[in-house]
Amino acid sequence: MTRRRKIVYAAFLAALLCAGIGGFAARAWHGEAPWQAAVSATREPTQVADPDYVQGLAKLGIVNPPVVRASAPRSH
Repeated sequence: MTRRRKIVYAAFLAALLCAGIGGFAARAWHGEAPWQAAVSATREPTQVADPDYVQGLAKLGIVNPPVVRASAPRSH
């Protein structure tokens, strides 16, 4: 093999490898749902955070969720 032929062969192999990696990444990316669609499908837009996530943080002692207490009935 001549030097020029080796360089062309190496460049072809590099291009083939890059095309394979790019094709694999494009397929993986295309199969994923967009982040916004995944979030909007799991909870209501008015809800600040996922309740299970907040409860998990509370069990770890990272956050203290607010306690909602029933108020006394009002008399007018």
